[in-house]
Amino acid sequence: MSKNKRTSGRAEPPCDLHDPDDGLDSRERSKRHGGERRDHRKTGQLCRQVFRALSLALSELESGSSWAWGLTVDAVDPAPNAARLRVTISFGGTRALDEALEALCRLQRLSGRLRAEVAASITRKKAPELIFELAAPEEVSHG
Repeated sequence: MSKNKRTSGRAEPPCDLHDPDDGLDSRERSKRHGGERRDHRKTGQLCRQVFRALSLALSELESGSSWAWGLTVDAVDPAPNAARLRVTISFGGTRALDEALEALCRLQRLSGRLRAEVAASITRKKAPELIFELAAPEEVSHG
């Protein structure tokens, strides 16, 4: 038998712990896991870009509209993936809940314009859909 021939029997792994990836080509395993990390990194990058673009757009909106005063973007998260992004908005100052809800409705009506501004600032084939929601009110401490 020549030295270059492989044996047909499968050897046991060198440890007692078995992994679902045992016996797989390590190149394929790294491609599979690397792709997940790359996708997660790209989604995070997109969320940060959208965060900056919306923050700028809302600051411009704030200067021209009294209802938009104090609007801030708290977070941008995938919902459930990068095709749809959940934008969490908070309102500065002392606002009544009905004023905050009215501002949220106006934002939802302006979502097409805001999406166009986001599309101009990012480089993707399709701009993500934007879903706006209010940030949870902060707990008041009774101390």
